[in-house]
Amino acid sequence: RRAWALAFLASSALEAAVLLRPVFSVPPMPADMLSLLEKVRNRSGKLVLDLPFCTVGGNGMCTQELCAFYPEGTLPLSLTAWHQKQVYGVYLGRLVTAQCDPYRAEPFREWHEAWRAKRCFNSAEWDSLCKLLAKDLNHAAVLVHPDIWTAVQDPVCRKELEKHLGPPMAEGVVPATGGHSPKRVLAFAGRCVR
Repeated sequence: RRAWALAFLASSALEAAVLLRPVFSVPPMPADMLSLLEKVRNRSGKLVLDLPFCTVGGNGMCTQELCAFYPEGTLPLSLTAWHQKQVYGVYLGRLVTAQCDPYRAEPFREWHEAWRAKRCFNSAEWDSLCKLLAKDLNHAAVLVHPDIWTAVQDPVCRKELEKHLGPPMAEGVVPATGGHSPKRVLAFAGRCVR
C-alpha cells in the first residue's frame, strides 16, 4: 500500500506541475492593429471580407480546395474576436460538402483559383469583387492580408487593389504566433471607389 500511495503522490505531483504552467496565449496586439480593428468594429455594416479567406474543416473537407495558404490563411478568422463582424469562410472541426458549396460558386471559386496560383486578380475578378460589394451594402470593411496573399506585394497588383478599393484606411501587424511570422493587414472601406 505504501508503494502505491507513493506512486500516486509522485504522479499527482507531476500532473500538478503540468497543470500549474500557464496556457500558451496569443501575444498582445500592437497598438496599430488594435486601432485598425477598432475602426472596423465601429464602421456600419455587419460583414468583413478578407482577401484571402478560408473554408477549413478539421476533417480535411474543403481545406486543400478552399484554403490555399493553410494554416496561415486561417488568421483572418481569428480577427473576428476583435472586430466582432461576420466574415466569409469558416473554420470548423468537421465540415460537410454542403458547407463548402457556397464558396465553390462564383465569384469565390475564381478568387480561390487566383489565391492558389499566387497571382493578382484579373480584370473580371476585380469586377466580381466590386459587384459583390455593391450588391450587399452590409460590408464594413475589406481586409487584405499581403503576407498571405503575396501577389498584393507586387507594385502592379497593389496599384490595381487601390484603383478598386482606394487607399487603405488603416494598416497593422498581427504579432507572430505558433511559429508563424507577423502578418500585415490592410483595411479598406467595404466598397469599391470606381
